[in-house]
Amino acid sequence: MQLVERHRMTHLLTNSFARRLGEFVDESTRRQLASPALADADPELQKSLAAATARGAELLVGALRATRDPGAETAEFGAPFAEVAAQHGVPLAGVLHCYRLSHAVAVDHLLDCAAAEGIPLAIAVEPMRNLFWHMDSMIATGSRIYVAERRRINSRPERTKYLRIKAVLDGGTELGLPYPLDGPHVSVVLRAPQPAGVLAAIAEAAGQAPLLVTEAHDGKVLAWIACDLCEEDVVAALRNSRAGPIAAGVSGHEPGIEGFRAALRKASLALKIGSSQGPAVTTFADVALEALAVGGEEVAWEFVRNEIGALTEPDRRTSLLRDTLSEYFAAHGAAPAAQRLGVSERTVTYRLRHAEEILGRPLSVRRAELETALRLHRLLSSANARHVLASAA
Repeated sequence: MQLVERHRMTHLLTNSFARRLGEFVDESTRRQLASPALADADPELQKSLAAATARGAELLVGALRATRDPGAETAEFGAPFAEVAAQHGVPLAGVLHCYRLSHAVAVDHLLDCAAAEGIPLAIAVEPMRNLFWHMDSMIATGSRIYVAERRRINSRPERTKYLRIKAVLDGGTELGLPYPLDGPHVSVVLRAPQPAGVLAAIAEAAGQAPLLVTEAHDGKVLAWIACDLCEEDVVAALRNSRAGPIAAGVSGHEPGIEGFRAALRKASLALKIGSSQGPAVTTFADVALEALAVGGEEVAWEFVRNEIGALTEPDRRTSLLRDTLSEYFAAHGAAPAAQRLGVSERTVTYRLRHAEEILGRPLSVRRAELETALRLHRLLSSANARHVLASAA
């Protein structure tokens, strides 16, 4: 085959691949996100992977067309995802597996293009060789960036503080830092381009309340404020911040050492759910219902206790109040609820008022959350239901 014809067919093959670039990006991103290392990845990491794959696809087309060292351009592709993955604690083996998945998808698409255009495999050899060189260079660059970022994270002066806090989060009882673990606590999990300014605003909103701050391995800032009534002021300070687009999750008030752990869980869930649509300041109360879908049984119990408080007591009188509330919501009124329960409407009205006194709010406030909490309490209190939940886990 003449050289001119080989060049023409090679050009035809790479152009065919370029026309299918969107399909390649979609499939490559989907397969990488389905890998074990990224199955439950943070939205920030998912976005970084998608962006790196899209940018890398453009560079890949150039690499297919020319036998040369991709150099700095490959670094643009390999570095951002490797760096963010290192911050999120994804193992290097998982990062390399993602690169190989993308490589495999590129090979499949290149062969499909050759078959569709009727191009002999002998012609596809050179673009395929260029693809391997490109991916090898990208993997080497990504590995270097990953290792450098992990070293940077592990050498931080804040590392000792973070490890002490993590020990408490993992079940320890001694913090060894000037912060009262006996609570109460409000937690903030924050991502911001200028966290120092945001933290200064939080500290001002907290007044004299003790403040504990550290940086997690994924670059998020974790904060706890030991206060009883500062949540609204902290949320206002975050939402009024001028430190650029920030994403933050804020828990409610949680008591004691268990509250120290629960507050962080809630703030983290609030951030995860709230930032799924972009930077936002989200309280756990804003997304309590949504959190049930991703938080598991422990979060479900916390939700129930937060929403109905003393109405979780197991005595007969409180049980009657829960049953009355459930029938009232199901029947859409006191009169039909009384008929279902076989009592007078006055009795139902009295029980509803008593329930409001225990809740400290009208039944119309957070009604969806209240109904859900009552239904969850019934489910979680049932031995059979707990067995079903454990089997499904």
